[in-house]
Amino acid sequence: MKLKQPRPAQSTRDRILIEAAKHFADRGFHASSLREICRDADVNPSLLHYYFESKNELFLEVVSSYRERLSVERNEALLRVNPKLKGRQRVRAIVRAYIAPHIRLCAEPEAENYVRIAGRGTSERVYPPEVRVPEPIKALRNEFVLALLDALPEASKESISAAFSHTADLMLIAPVDMVYETLTGRQAWPENPAALTDRLVEFCTAGIMAICNDGD
Repeated sequence: MKLKQPRPAQSTRDRILIEAAKHFADRGFHASSLREICRDADVNPSLLHYYFESKNELFLEVVSSYRERLSVERNEALLRVNPKLKGRQRVRAIVRAYIAPHIRLCAEPEAENYVRIAGRGTSERVYPPEVRVPEPIKALRNEFVLALLDALPEASKESISAAFSHTADLMLIAPVDMVYETLTGRQAWPENPAALTDRLVEFCTAGIMAICNDGD
């Protein structure tokens, strides 16, 4: 009989990151305490500072791998959008390219805290400059705005930007939507991420078309 190999123990650094993700997800950036993160990770504060110089750096380490992964997936999906599509069909494809990677994370248990942290970003207005959205992500968002503008050439960039902003906010809120929970008595966290993606894509596509005053 083959004996099971013992699981490797979590490193101190990993324990800190795991507990930090929970705190940032539960309390947000400003209300999270490094002292409490150390307590729950069972590490000395001086050891935390050995790995991470500040709360800003710790936060960035928690979210950076997901941010980078999403950026790659979105960029690849945007490049795959068929240029022959026109109007609503093309807008729908562009919206799906942006939304689908984030909602797919809901199916990955280890990503739950990141999705919740991202949802908090819609209401936590003031972040230190060091932990705000980095320039590469801003640039990619602008690529999506330009793609939508190309799909709806009669719309203004301002209206496209507003519509895209609403789309991004809805995507972030949807998995953790307390209003939905109040109205339905069910958690917003999707049991079927693909179905939620389809619903959001159709809703946001209709909204973009309406805001930009463009017909079928």
